[in-house]
Amino acid sequence: MNPEEHQRIRAASLLKVLANPIRIQIIQLLVEEGRLNVSFIQSHLKISQALTSTYLIKMADHGLLSSSRKGKAIYYDLADPVLVDIIKLLFRLPSLY
Repeated sequence: MNPEEHQRIRAASLLKVLANPIRIQIIQLLVEEGRLNVSFIQSHLKISQALTSTYLIKMADHGLLSSSRKGKAIYYDLADPVLVDIIKLLFRLPSLY
């Protein structure tokens, strides 16, 4: 696989992970607040902790988020600052409806 093809596959994978309103909301929250623990994210989103963790783990597995443990709490942060630019660009797009 050549480098360009690898880059296209990586971009498609990133877009698949982002193609979920809750995951976009998590990224927005991390952009606004910085490093956050699972409980704060779960409370803010008003969804179960299990579902929150599922979303966060998927995003971390795809390299979008980094995680660290402090005691019993797991904290998440953006792993790649380009996500900030992607989110800003998405919200500048005119509505399609």
